[in-house]
Amino acid sequence: MFELLTGDDLYAEVLLLLDDTGKGVVLVEGPDDVDTLDTHVDEDKFYLIPGYGKTSVVETIALVDADQLDLVLAILDRDWVGILDEPNPSSNVVYTDMYDLDSTVMLTGDSCSRVVTSFCKTAVMKKHVAQSEFGKPLEFAIRPAVAVGAIRLITREHGLNLRAREFPVAEIMDFDGGHPNLQLAATIAISKAAGARPKEKAEEVLPLLAAKYGEIDMEARYCSGHDIFPALAAVMKKRWGGSVNANNVAKAIRAAFSCAELMRTSLYRDVEAWAESRSTYVWNCPEIMRGVV
Repeated sequence: MFELLTGDDLYAEVLLLLDDTGKGVVLVEGPDDVDTLDTHVDEDKFYLIPGYGKTSVVETIALVDADQLDLVLAILDRDWVGILDEPNPSSNVVYTDMYDLDSTVMLTGDSCSRVVTSFCKTAVMKKHVAQSEFGKPLEFAIRPAVAVGAIRLITREHGLNLRAREFPVAEIMDFDGGHPNLQLAATIAISKAAGARPKEKAEEVLPLLAAKYGEIDMEARYCSGHDIFPALAAVMKKRWGGSVNANNVAKAIRAAFSCAELMRTSLYRDVEAWAESRSTYVWNCPEIMRGVV
């Protein structure tokens, strides 16, 4: 039902909230983003609501700008802004540091390592990491996630009929930190693609995928949190003695994301600057860090 939410629907909700209390509204793309930021947004100053998709949030901000409403901010996933896309010109839009909010959370601070330690056999995990070329547990999930990111990129760049959404990333990863199976990745992306268009040929897709992956190997900017979580959960289970699934790993890492870690991001600073220009504040982190709340 929520995937049918339009910008007009979301804008109507925003208007009701603004009229009711005088509080402002922060829009995010989905309920997972709400889970991540809820404890960090001052509930006396702002509502935090999901738009159930980027499109509805962008459409709502366009209406906000057209009507010159105040105190409505959108936090958008960066996706391919700065790589393939231009940023939204609205002054009421800020972006995550990385591809999306989940990847921003995982790649800022130590919340990921804390969660891995709590769900796995610590000594086993540390030995496995020490025997690899990596320095942190999270890095085992980066390579397969980059491969899926490369699929997304070549799909956009070359207009290919490939599908990277809900990708079974564990099927292509090397649990000891080696490179993912790109041939299998290409096969899966082709097989999962929309049937309305002709299927791509693996012998044509694989060279494009291999070249793009070679350009961006271990570049976390190209990783979606939707791919990192299942990859991390898989290596936790296969190598580190864990038994938690990707959904619970995601929930735990979002909950573990602290104010101190949030305050290290450009997202925090951009939201803070937006709020200061309107003589208000969105984050409650300074008060929490001082022990006021």
